[in-house]
Amino acid sequence: MDRNILRRVIFAVWSGLSIVMASLILGGLFRGGRSPFLPAAQKEREAFISGMLPGTQFTLFPAQLWDRALGRRYFPEVTAYRSGSGQYLFTSGPQKPELALRHTEELFRYCGESGRDFLYVILPGKPEYDEDLTDLGLPCYRNRTADGMREVLEERGIPCLDLRESFRGPDFYSYFYRTEHHWTADGGLKAAREILTALRGRYGTGYPVERLSEEKIGREVVPDCFNGEFGKKTFGAVGPREDLIIRRPLYETHLSLNDPGHGINRSGGFEILTNESLLSSGHPERLNLYYYYLFGLSAVQEIRNEDVDTGDLFVIRESFSNVMLPFLALGANHVTAWDMRGDSRVYDYLEAHPEIRTVVIAYTIASMPNSTLNNFH
Repeated sequence: MDRNILRRVIFAVWSGLSIVMASLILGGLFRGGRSPFLPAAQKEREAFISGMLPGTQFTLFPAQLWDRALGRRYFPEVTAYRSGSGQYLFTSGPQKPELALRHTEELFRYCGESGRDFLYVILPGKPEYDEDLTDLGLPCYRNRTADGMREVLEERGIPCLDLRESFRGPDFYSYFYRTEHHWTADGGLKAAREILTALRGRYGTGYPVERLSEEKIGREVVPDCFNGEFGKKTFGAVGPREDLIIRRPLYETHLSLNDPGHGINRSGGFEILTNESLLSSGHPERLNLYYYYLFGLSAVQEIRNEDVDTGDLFVIRESFSNVMLPFLALGANHVTAWDMRGDSRVYDYLEAHPEIRTVVIAYTIASMPNSTLNNFH
């Protein structure tokens, strides 16, 4: 028998046995809804079981099955695969990006007609390469879909910055939390710096990219701070813990944040863009520490920077940009962040704000082909 076929058969049997054992054992022990913060005795039992399951480091974790077995109420997600290094990777099926491409081209043409600059940014996501999963016989089309969309964008003359090219390499996964699909503040800072550099090079706008240099941004690590979204959904509060990475400018800043969705309108230093209360061990949302920056998703958020007199950016984003936008705002006078899940009327907003000079779409490879996130009317 072909070695690859044999490996896939063994892998499928191993995965199936692990899932069956999980549903039988855990289903009996953890009935009823409960908080991800488990009592000590329950934590010990779950930790023991998760350590004893065969294939713990090399098994598929369909979240819906685990939710049912653990008696939780989390929403079903894509299938997560936990690699031997503890990274949660995510499978995906074939995508149809034609509608997303059509809406993107329409927005690009509109920006040209209204005298605005435009840049489509492809943000890297897991896995680094589809082959990280397809070599194991698992479906993954994320990078292939993004590659196809980039080719069409380039063919149609739509400016595109593919950040996967600069992130890829031996340090790729260090920019992501292991138990999250989101990236760390290191990734957000790097992306913001490269976006401003690309805009300055393409359109000649004098963005002060040097304000985002590594030596001007401090770095703090809060050890064993939280368990990311997918770690939470599979093993609850006892799963592998993550270090939270915090980046802050080492210089004085004068910013303002207007976020109607969260009822926030404040001015001050960089700290106004962070939610320090999440670092409290008793905070009910501690497991959502990705939202340490910008307080979570909101339909529209505006950041003004009194220290920079260049740049009025409109960024169409999703959750990945939460950790990127504060650093982007360090190098621009005004940044408006727009989430299509809160309000899709991009054209109406741009018509009402002719002062906006640059439109950026910043989507990860998972969000690029999503029709809902790309219908800007």
